[in-house]
Formats: sequence, structure tokens, C-alpha cells
Amino acid sequence: MTSVQLLQLGININPGLSNTETIHMAQLAARLGFSEIYLPEGQYDPRFISELEGVVEESRVALHPKEKSQTVLRSANLDGVRQLSEELKKDSLGSGVILDVNVFIGRTLNEAMARAERDARFTIAELQESGLFGTFEQAQGRIIELASAGVECLIATVPYELDVADVLAQIRALVVGPAVKLGKS
Repeated sequence: MTSVQLLQLGININPGLSNTETIHMAQLAARLGFSEIYLPEGQYDPRFISELEGVVEESRVALHPKEKSQTVLRSANLDGVRQLSEELKKDSLGSGVILDVNVFIGRTLNEAMARAERDARFTIAELQESGLFGTFEQAQGRIIELASAGVECLIATVPYELDVADVLAQIRALVVGPAVKLGKS
């Protein structure tokens, strides 16, 4: 069975992490195949940036601009994705939609809710409204719909927890898998 990657992956490093935690999260994401590592706004010591770039190897490290580009959506709303995708095609911009959203998923809905409740930055209602929230299967179904609607890249904001490696691996598994399962057969 052929394996495909449905979308490119990027990760937003959470604000407030220590340099050690930032490097840990970025290194895990890079090892899992995330191509973009976005740092929160702020001032960074060039030595820290150099160290970070050294551990993420082929992933690109960038400061997170307030507004990335006109191809970025901050909501996983299918109608919004379709509309922006059509505008991009009409304007011959040639690039697909970049989805920059919160991703709080779990093997069960209770696990997703527990992750959300431990992260004071968001409410469950906000996560359900604009991001990917729920079980792994629900999120993967939504990713397939979003990719069909024109999304080419997912930039995820995730909780930084003890199991951040598991969270990142689940996000990677959302977009990589057997072609039949991801609707590419």
C-alpha cells in the first residue's frame, strides 16, 4: 500500500516556553517531518537561533509574522477554505491555502478535552469553532475535506505538555498514511 503526505506541516512554537523547551519541541517536530518551525514574536539571541537551526536540520525556522500572507486562513471553516482557494486560482497566485489553526486532538474526545482544559490560552468553544478539535479520526476526516477544498499546508498550534511528542506524532499521522485511507487512491 502506498503512503502519501496529504499536506505540508508546520508548527507554531508556543509563547512562554524556555529555550530548552523550544528546542525540544522544534527538534521533535523536525524529526517527525514538519517542514516549518515558527517562533513566537519576540527578540532572540542570534546564538539561540543558530543552535535551534542546528538541531532542526532540514526544517526552516522563521519568526512568526503577525500576518503571514494572503494565502493564510486562521479558521478550519470549509466554506472559507473553498472561497480563498477559488480566489487564489482566479488570481493565478498558484499556491494553495495555508491553514494556521489550533489542533487539540486525542485518541478519545476526553483526551482532547483534557488537553484543551490544561491550556489556559484557549476555551473549548474557541477550539471547536476555528481549529481541529476532537478525536484523531474526526480530525483526519476534516483534514481530508480541507485538503480536497484547497488546503496545501497545515501550521498547527498545539499544547505543550509532557506528551508533546505524542501530540506531534498524532498531527503527523493526520496527514501521512495509506493513499486509500487519505482519499488519494
